[in-house]
Amino acid sequence: MSRSGSGPPLPLPRESPSQVLPFEKFPPRGDVDTVPLIEASAAYPALENAILDARTEALLGFKILSPRTKLRTERARSQGLETWRDLIADAVGRGVNVRILMTDFEPIMANDLHQRTWEDIAAFRMSVPAGAAGHLQVIAALHEGEFGPVARWLLWPLVWSRLQGLHAEATSSRQNPKDFRKRSPGLWRMLSRRRRSDAFEIRSWPPPRMWPVTYHQKIAVFDGAVTILGGLDVDERRFDNPDHAQPSDRTWHDVSLRSSGPIAADLRRHFQDCWNREVPRFNARLTQLGAPRDDLPLSVTRLSDPSYAVSHDDGPANDGTLQVLRTRSSRSRSPFAVGPKAAITEIEAAHINQIGAATDLIYLESQFFRSEPIIAALERAAGARPDLRLILVVPAAPEDVAFDGNTGADARHGEWRQVQGVDRLRAAFGDRFGAFCLVKDRPAAYSEETEHRRFVAGRAIIYLHSKVSIFDGRTAIVSSANLNGRSMQWDTECGVLWQNESGVERFQRQLWANALRDHLTRDDGRSGDAALALWRRAAEDVAHGRFEGASCPLIAHYPLEWARSFAQRIPFVPSNLI
Repeated sequence: MSRSGSGPPLPLPRESPSQVLPFEKFPPRGDVDTVPLIEASAAYPALENAILDARTEALLGFKILSPRTKLRTERARSQGLETWRDLIADAVGRGVNVRILMTDFEPIMANDLHQRTWEDIAAFRMSVPAGAAGHLQVIAALHEGEFGPVARWLLWPLVWSRLQGLHAEATSSRQNPKDFRKRSPGLWRMLSRRRRSDAFEIRSWPPPRMWPVTYHQKIAVFDGAVTILGGLDVDERRFDNPDHAQPSDRTWHDVSLRSSGPIAADLRRHFQDCWNREVPRFNARLTQLGAPRDDLPLSVTRLSDPSYAVSHDDGPANDGTLQVLRTRSSRSRSPFAVGPKAAITEIEAAHINQIGAATDLIYLESQFFRSEPIIAALERAAGARPDLRLILVVPAAPEDVAFDGNTGADARHGEWRQVQGVDRLRAAFGDRFGAFCLVKDRPAAYSEETEHRRFVAGRAIIYLHSKVSIFDGRTAIVSSANLNGRSMQWDTECGVLWQNESGVERFQRQLWANALRDHLTRDDGRSGDAALALWRRAAEDVAHGRFEGASCPLIAHYPLEWARSFAQRIPFVPSNLI
């Protein structure tokens, strides 16, 4: 039966201590066949093959998992499968238990992403073959971290204006008001039905609960034995290859890892903890929305330990280890809260520990570089070890600034934080530091005056989304976490600490070969000093147009002064919020 939309909004569930699972630190495990997957052209086929090979279970935890994403393997296409919707339907039809933990987004301020999540869930559910519905369960995970009452009251004028805009957009498009509510279930608590009408109006009070934090992790575990994780979501926008020949606003540099053995069992346990933490909250949300209904997902059940045996000692291990790292936060009970309380900060701690131990070269790729503890740790390392070098690779500009023209306060404050961080590293390291970005291999025709954030050194930018940190070519952290306060403290993130001298060295060389191309020779990069000099020469050659085409490096100096001219500090904004 459906609940009437005219009654008062029901509160979303608040967790009791019995619903919160204990946090356990995962130990290092033997490295079994870890393979870097650089760009979606490598990661998507690996994911497709892993699902096709799955016999019992496929656990998928992504911020975005689009059923419309095209399949890339001939193996899948030869079976008549064209999209991820088909791929999941095929797995479910074979009796594989598929669990999808998909991120739900703040329904007011991120309404477009919120609508997309629920549309994607409906598409997956509709694809399930008759009689196989029990093999697919999907959660739209709305993170428990939220604003406290005081923050909600202070933000209410902005939120009210945003709600009015959404309502006006829905009504002006002449769509059925019921369709608007169906696409945005998170707004139902803010809408009331007018008497004798199907139309809805916005409730003027109380200020709604709001969630500034997300499940940002990207992990997949198959039969408890194989795992793929990193920074890459599954979406057509994310697909790219090492040539980056697409238009600039379609480029996407990202990195994942594929591994097997004990680390997969640990990541299954992590997924199970996340899933079971969300089960009571999601089922309560469905009840609030009026489930069971045909237009809503089915309720979900807890994920139990696997019925098949998983040995933590199976498989031949290489000379190295992998260890699960996480960020996880819990809801703050403070009335002044602007976010959650940090509960697990293993990714941040691992970075600080490895920065403190590095002696020669630290190499960082990150979509954002804004973390105060990470910046401070790098400053300390620069002062303590005069031979230490640092290479930082970040996007030339945030995606929404470069491609969507965002000039809002959020974008400017984020740029301000990054500019401050780069300035501090320049002061601490001096000429032992280089900041770079990725660009395409051919000059572009453009108007610098009108579109300069899309171009560096006369070339269109390549958008960087990866989250990779390498220390002395021996240890790497590959995760979903950016080097900013949100990823280090608030969002749910997952990754691994990979310690394997030969494996990490090959990984670093593969990354550099994709970026530096013919500039990278056998003897380059054997020391931090040589590596930094190599990157600088490549960036200078690009700046002066000395190379073009397949041999041209894909790097340029980070445009710090352009970022500085755009940046603006916004007082009182929490460092973890942006």
